[in-house]
Amino acid sequence: MPQKALFVILMLNLLEIGVSQAADFERGKQLHNQNCMSCHQDIMSGNGDAIYIRPNRRIDNYDALVKQVGRCKDNLGVPWPEEEVMDVVEYLNTRYYQFKQ
Repeated sequence: MPQKALFVILMLNLLEIGVSQAADFERGKQLHNQNCMSCHQDIMSGNGDAIYIRPNRRIDNYDALVKQVGRCKDNLGVPWPEEEVMDVVEYLNTRYYQFKQ
């Protein structure tokens, strides 16, 4: 196989790996709604969004968001692998925080 064709195939494989490892907003939304809202709705009397948009929110940067989602996962006892934690982070960051990574 010519080197150029081999290079193209290798680059396409690397691109596919990078895309498959990107956080999934929709899956993060689903995981959040199935798990996180059980606490957030109770805390905020039915308005789960309020905790994320309140003026004195505790999360003020991307790393803090990642850590908080990990703590919540552990507190709830949900068996999310790192990929799903990052999906929830992606959802929350895109929807509410807009921190630069």
